[in-house]
Amino acid sequence: MDKNRCNGCGKCKEVCAKGEKIWKINNKLAHVSNLEFCHACMLCQMKCKKNAITINRPWIDKKYQKTENNNII
Repeated sequence: MDKNRCNGCGKCKEVCAKGEKIWKINNKLAHVSNLEFCHACMLCQMKCKKNAITINRPWIDKKYQKTENNNII
C-alpha cells in the first residue's frame, strides 16, 4: 500500500469479497488489517485509480517466468 497515493476512497474494501475482514479506512488512508482472508485475486489493485495497491503473488509470478527468448516456462 502506497500511503502517498492512497486517498482513502474505499474502492479496495468495496470490491473485495472479504473487505470488512481485510481492509480498514482511517484518516483518509486504506490499510490492510488482516491478510489471512486475502485470496490475492487482485480486484482491489485493479479498481484502485491511484495505483496505490501492489499485490505480490510469487507463487504465480514464478510459475510464469519468461526465458531469454520470451517463452513462458
